[in-house]
Amino acid sequence: MKRKLLFLSTCAFIALSGLSGCSNNPNNSLSEGDFLEDTFDKDGKLEISFFGIDLDSLQSQTEDTKLIIDFIENKFQVKFKYINGNASGWETVLNQYIGGGDVPDVFFHEVGQPAYSNWRDDDYLFDYGQYLNEYPNLKKAFNRYDEKSMKKFLGGEYYGYPIVMDDLTDSDIVNQHGMYYRRDWYENLKAKDFTPKSGRKLVDPEDPSFNYLNFYDLCDGFTNGDPDNNGVNDTYAYALTKDGGAYWFYPILSMFGVTYDGWHYSASEDKWLPDCTSDNMKQALDFMADMYDQGFIAQNYATTLTQTMMKNEFVNGVAGIMTFNTNYNIGEGILELMEQYETSTKKVKDICRCMPIITGIDGTKRMYGYSNKYGFRSISNLASINKKKKIMSIMDWMLTDEGMTLLNYGIKDKHYKIENGKIVSLLGKNVNGLEKSLYDSDVAPGVYRIKGLVSWSTLIPTTIKHYEEQMQLIKAWDKQYLVANPLQYCSVDTDYALIISQLTDSISSCYQSIVNKSNKEARDSTWNNFVNNYNKKGASYITAMNMSAEEIGVEKK
Repeated sequence: MKRKLLFLSTCAFIALSGLSGCSNNPNNSLSEGDFLEDTFDKDGKLEISFFGIDLDSLQSQTEDTKLIIDFIENKFQVKFKYINGNASGWETVLNQYIGGGDVPDVFFHEVGQPAYSNWRDDDYLFDYGQYLNEYPNLKKAFNRYDEKSMKKFLGGEYYGYPIVMDDLTDSDIVNQHGMYYRRDWYENLKAKDFTPKSGRKLVDPEDPSFNYLNFYDLCDGFTNGDPDNNGVNDTYAYALTKDGGAYWFYPILSMFGVTYDGWHYSASEDKWLPDCTSDNMKQALDFMADMYDQGFIAQNYATTLTQTMMKNEFVNGVAGIMTFNTNYNIGEGILELMEQYETSTKKVKDICRCMPIITGIDGTKRMYGYSNKYGFRSISNLASINKKKKIMSIMDWMLTDEGMTLLNYGIKDKHYKIENGKIVSLLGKNVNGLEKSLYDSDVAPGVYRIKGLVSWSTLIPTTIKHYEEQMQLIKAWDKQYLVANPLQYCSVDTDYALIISQLTDSISSCYQSIVNKSNKEARDSTWNNFVNNYNKKGASYITAMNMSAEEIGVEKK
């Protein structure tokens, strides 16, 4: 590797010069990983190569993007040089750069990439921890996550900055999805006093007592109760998609205390076991299979129903419930499409809402979330100490009120003004008559990508057409009921990558097959074969995960 060759050359030079202090630690006080000379543009600004996904809006900047990027570059006397990777091929591009020794100064990546451990072992990744005390905002951002667990996950030290999804919360667990449902359909069923086949009374989906059996009854009504009052049997309840395998099963699985990639501690066996082979999982799948048999789930969901088609089934009045992203602009877009059902007495807020978290089979509310991060931002260990500190200074400043105000609202008196102590947008309206936001394609879309150095969070303008409705979508899943995979920070050797991939594929194949099977005997047979094969193929992986859990001290509960 280029890094290794440079390091050896440096050691040789020091030895020949009669100097001491070269060691195998690239971060010691003498070498500090400081191997590449800084370069500057014609204006004397420090050049920083920046790799990321979909940086087209930075490579070709709008006027407003350029104004804001210029402000940052002038403030820190730097010049960004962008290296772009598209959404489907970015890993290949990044691997080509790093594999050739041309490590970008700062770059996005995932820890799960097969090449990650090689980068770490070849000392390409800078440890932020050495200088965090000098950057209080960066340190606070790292402190959102358990230090021991995060360092173990990253390979021993802070070799990457976890890019936060929601910087308005200090929580490590988030979920930006919601279970959309047709509120007007429920009201129609209530008005006609619909009685489910179970004989139970319908319960309001937003009543705190609403549980998994009430959910089943609502699905019955949305499928068999003519909820749109058109006199035709042309609706069904729950829209699923073939995309993502078993991923989108998770809101229903959560009602049974499991998720497809989760783990639970077995006191009887004194070890962590995967949820995917548990009795609770089988119970959840049988529940979904019954929903499928009753026609509550589209019969083609596992074969032809793409995510886009799933959303269309919901907004076109075919399906009454779907789990989907609630973040702006997706939520706002769905709400606008639901305007087609408005009447003189019924507005969007009466038509489309998100259900709160449903009480599960054990009497508790639970929804699986995920760590409040998406990807990591690493700094090249080949960069000079000056450049490393410059990058950290920019990131630290971005996390201040001043930095976030610029990245969220733009430049004062150009993109916004202060009126009565509040920020008021000066961006005007778009062709649809709605207030523009800073990240709109014709304003400053590149600013969102530069903000991605530290955060993917987006503010929701209070001036959007359906602000209150949008906030209901986002807040429906109360954060106090979000739970995470207890082994989310456990990691195993990359030698397990193929096994993990095969096991994940087998989960999706099995779960979809069970839901689609025509009878209990076939479903039970599929389940038993899956469990036996998973335990056999995944035995060493399960052992490795338990060892990792022991190393980082995951509480056994």
